[in-house]
Amino acid sequence: MKSSLVSILIASASAPASPPSSGPLSESELAADLAACDLLLQPYPDGISSRRTTAMAGLRLGVPVVTTTGALTEPFWETSGAVRLSPVGDANSLVEHVEHLLRHPAERTRLRLAVPATYDEESMTRLATEVRPMLERGWPNPPKG
Repeated sequence: MKSSLVSILIASASAPASPPSSGPLSESELAADLAACDLLLQPYPDGISSRRTTAMAGLRLGVPVVTTTGALTEPFWETSGAVRLSPVGDANSLVEHVEHLLRHPAERTRLRLAVPATYDEESMTRLATEVRPMLERGWPNPPKG
């Protein structure tokens, strides 16, 4: 199973930014589809950030998320306990997280329960404190030179 998942992840890394679609979904249809997932695999080329709406929607719906950490990842993701993180480009690590979560329903439940803490007032204040200096430095496009 591992080699086939790695192959899929490697192939998806070179896929077009906008994959083919079966058509538009209403907000409620999209929410129902996301909520039905056992987990959400979201490998971003520049890492998860609070601007990634699909990941944020999955988290809000209580779906465990496996994703990447990279240049655009805010620091709070490392300590949130709400997602499983792998470095950008490390397909083996993503596969390990996916396989572990699929074999351990209790761990998926733990991730689901960690999500509300990601959205509490203290966490949002911490996020704002962490993101402000990044924005002041020109994030996500820092000045060159």
